[in-house]
Amino acid sequence: MALAFLHYGQVCSQINQNFEQDYIPMKSKGEIPLIFQQLLSERYEDDLDADSTDFIEDKDHLKLNYNLEQRLFSGKISFGDELTVYINRVADELLKDNLSLRNELNIFISKSPVFNASASKKGIITINIGVLNSIKTEAELAFILAHEISHYAEKHATKSYKFNKEFSDSKRPRKETMSENIEKRMKFSKDHEIEADSLGFYLFLNSNYSISSVKSLLNKLHYSYLPYTLKAFDRNFFNDENFILPDKLFLDTVKSISSISEKNEERSHRYDSHPDVPERLSNVDEIINVTKNLHGDKEFIIESKEYLEKIKLVAHFESIQLELSYRNYGKVIYLSSILLEDFPNNKYLHFAICKALYCLAKYKNADEYHYAADSYTSVEGEIQQVHHMLRKLSKLQLNVLAIKQIAKTKKKYSDNIFLETIEKDLIKEIVTINKIDDYSYFTHSIKEGLVDSRFEQAAFFKEFNEEHYQLTFNSFLPELEKIKELDNLSYKERMKRKKEKKKKIDKEGRQILLSKAILLDPQYLKMRNGKLYVFKSLKKRRKFTDDIIAMSINKGISLESLNSLDIRNSNSESFSDLMYLKMWMNESLSHGKISIIPIFSDQTDEIIEKYGTKYILFNTMIDGDYERYSFRLLNLETGRTEYKRFKYDFSSSGINQYIKEDIENIIN
Repeated sequence: MALAFLHYGQVCSQINQNFEQDYIPMKSKGEIPLIFQQLLSERYEDDLDADSTDFIEDKDHLKLNYNLEQRLFSGKISFGDELTVYINRVADELLKDNLSLRNELNIFISKSPVFNASASKKGIITINIGVLNSIKTEAELAFILAHEISHYAEKHATKSYKFNKEFSDSKRPRKETMSENIEKRMKFSKDHEIEADSLGFYLFLNSNYSISSVKSLLNKLHYSYLPYTLKAFDRNFFNDENFILPDKLFLDTVKSISSISEKNEERSHRYDSHPDVPERLSNVDEIINVTKNLHGDKEFIIESKEYLEKIKLVAHFESIQLELSYRNYGKVIYLSSILLEDFPNNKYLHFAICKALYCLAKYKNADEYHYAADSYTSVEGEIQQVHHMLRKLSKLQLNVLAIKQIAKTKKKYSDNIFLETIEKDLIKEIVTINKIDDYSYFTHSIKEGLVDSRFEQAAFFKEFNEEHYQLTFNSFLPELEKIKELDNLSYKERMKRKKEKKKKIDKEGRQILLSKAILLDPQYLKMRNGKLYVFKSLKKRRKFTDDIIAMSINKGISLESLNSLDIRNSNSESFSDLMYLKMWMNESLSHGKISIIPIFSDQTDEIIEKYGTKYILFNTMIDGDYERYSFRLLNLETGRTEYKRFKYDFSSSGINQYIKEDIENIIN
């Protein structure tokens, strides 16, 4: 089956965002590209027919196509959006004289804030949003595309796969050490990067783009680990007329910035997958000297500098949500505060800061702060001030700062259920985690401007005099008493109470009153001895899905199925819903034992209204040497897991009995 590609050359996409007021996160648009619609079995058969010269074993083709399948439906690949349209138009310009090669390529935006791009053996090229954050000219983007196109044209992905397999740990020469083996693999990768630079440069020369942009782009790689802006953080950002952050929370000077090359001088870079920047610049200089009379002079061809700035602005805003999903909360606060200088009334940015502070407070309350924040000593540049300030705050202080910021945001955007929910959650933890049992702690008289007064009292003196906060605070005092009571019990007594609570739930039911839910992309993996059986997994997954639907209907539960297996019969709107819900669920499950309200829950209203339910069913089954089954029911409104069960080490033939029991449990 030949792959057709939807060209964007004739499309001039409008950027429909009102940055002054809000930002709507990117969604895929238009016709679903055929690469998404094609079944894994079809892509596999195409490879067997087309790649006879690659000498890759059938099972390796299968593994590569399975990995591709996972990536396409990871929620990170976007199509038809403004950014993807733009990068495809630049690719059209580069390959206007090689339409045959152009038709082999599918080029997409990847939702990652990291400065990177990639090319697969199937002609799928992805450009990370992090690239668009940092480029200055269209010509820089053109060279990145030329570099990745060269990777594909030279079959580097296939060659790397074969090489790494041949030199895997189990097959390396007896006298070769592990470090020598890794170094050999990295040298192979570096050689490919130099080759892609060289061939990409010659492809770049076929356009009229300026070669000066090639060197400016490569020089950016020196600092690709840094945020796209180095502006100073405003120390007064959180201050208001009633409260000023103490100076001791900030550094006198921030850590100076060093390039990646300078870092490499301090260590061996034998194990790096890419050549050092000076080596790449030297290689490009040699080609420039050979091709002196062939150089273009255009920094922009497809669109203007002003249009690229709009594209970059979309990337900046989109990166905020991505950094939240990566738990880079300090970076979210820093970048959002910078963007708010130009867009002070942007709701999306104000909410992002509330979300970041909320998550940081929750992690600090759980004594897991290191999982959610960088060490400020390892961070360079102005962003270090944010990391230092957040690290120096106590649990209670960070809780109070988060609540204060949420309170300020609520005044701008009243009656917001999401803000009310996370604010209430933090007040609960002031009581139950920080063990503050006397409301007057926050309401005693404080002299205005008294710098040495307790931070948490000065910060929230005005707000905590409002009745709303007092009522919320007092509502959690009975729970604190229960916690204190449990703390005084023996382990045996605590376990007894836990069993009694479970017995009560089993007897009375969960009273969920569930009549409809979204069945979200169930997963079934058939494995033996660590090996994945791809086709058996797909067959079992289909049956697993059908069984869940049939048993739910039998119990009076209507299920709306959003399943990547059915995407060929779907549309871009359903695809976007599937990708959003996977992002929501992955974030909600990513915090482990820390109970955090999913921070993308403020975007679920449209989904709930469209599908007529606030519930998601998510089921997984690993059928292997050790069977593992999970059943979850999640609430989109609250972000809570309403019901979950896990089973281990059982016969897979009994899976339907477990599904039946779980469905009965959630309706009784």
